[in-house]
Amino acid sequence: MTDAVAAPDALSLQSLLAQIDRETSHDPLSPLPNAPQPESVSPAVKHVLFMLNESHYAVPLANVLELQRLPHITMLPNVPDWLRGVTNLRGDVLSVVDLRSLLGLPDAESNVSQRLIVVRSTREEISTGWIVDRVTGIRGIAVEELKPCSTLMTGPAVSFLSGVVERDARLIAVLDVNRVLSSPEMRQFEPTWQAA
Repeated sequence: MTDAVAAPDALSLQSLLAQIDRETSHDPLSPLPNAPQPESVSPAVKHVLFMLNESHYAVPLANVLELQRLPHITMLPNVPDWLRGVTNLRGDVLSVVDLRSLLGLPDAESNVSQRLIVVRSTREEISTGWIVDRVTGIRGIAVEELKPCSTLMTGPAVSFLSGVVERDARLIAVLDVNRVLSSPEMRQFEPTWQAA
């Protein structure tokens, strides 16, 4: 949707993530101190967990540039409902996507717990901001924990998932950020002309 936004200071992102972890230490998805942890061959990859429509989602931390409260958003004419508009992020224009709407989930009223997750592709120079209902923390997810989503979930979001994880009898849908950002829906706003 836009050129990549410069990554914020890693220290400030880490402190923000630590604050989210402190605020959500009562999160039911947090493992209990004595709970058996899944055995895995590969190391767990950190993911940012968030909620949409009372469902749990995750994105790899490597794709996250920033987490923040909703900024001022300038609406655009003649765009799909899921494209809420653009915002100024330290001098860069960033598109803002209502992730609920993009994934075909019911609309929700704005509330103070909504957050903007600024994500980027690890394959291309593209980034955007996703509006989510609530950020719930950071958790490690090992590749071995991922299960195919086709048997456990249905709906438009399935095509954007890399898999699902079961934690404490709850499903966490893991979004593939690169797949979302390279989807036809997101690509429709790229210029079709090429420089001569």
